[in-house]
Amino acid sequence: TFIEPLDLTLGPDGTLVMTGDFAGPLDFGAGDLVFPENPLAAKVFVAAFDGGGLPLWSERFGTQLDTKSGFADTGMFISDTAVAEDGSVWLAGVVYGALQVGAGVFTPAGRSDGFLAKLDAAGHPIFTRLFGGGDQDGIGPIALGPGGTVLFGGFATGTVDLGKGPTEGDPLSPSA
Repeated sequence: TFIEPLDLTLGPDGTLVMTGDFAGPLDFGAGDLVFPENPLAAKVFVAAFDGGGLPLWSERFGTQLDTKSGFADTGMFISDTAVAEDGSVWLAGVVYGALQVGAGVFTPAGRSDGFLAKLDAAGHPIFTRLFGGGDQDGIGPIALGPGGTVLFGGFATGTVDLGKGPTEGDPLSPSA
């Protein structure tokens, strides 16, 4: 087993959310996070603990079976995490290849896309959105604002659509 914690975020109610990468079996005390189709593939974890350090829930994302080859690893990197007043957890990052979040499978338009995902206070996925164009794109920091507003920064190479129509960028160099 390999585990690499990458980020700790403290929620308004004292809940601690930890994210990182892992391969092999992993259990923070809230259930095994292994992928049955490929238990040794690299994955991303999100785990929540109460103020006393007891596990509340944990979730994993990453490997997705590819129907053409029978197997594929997803490169997924969580760049930032935010916890809302209601205990929901927002994740931002970069994904290479198909990404499974809950029952949904999301595929980047190019080499990589930025992603936002929202988990409810129990760790269940309730929202996922990829942002990107035909090249290399990603999302970095996120911040939660008043009224449920989510702000994020990132990079895009070439044309990208952030939800309000295509925005032209440099096809040879990432733009902020």
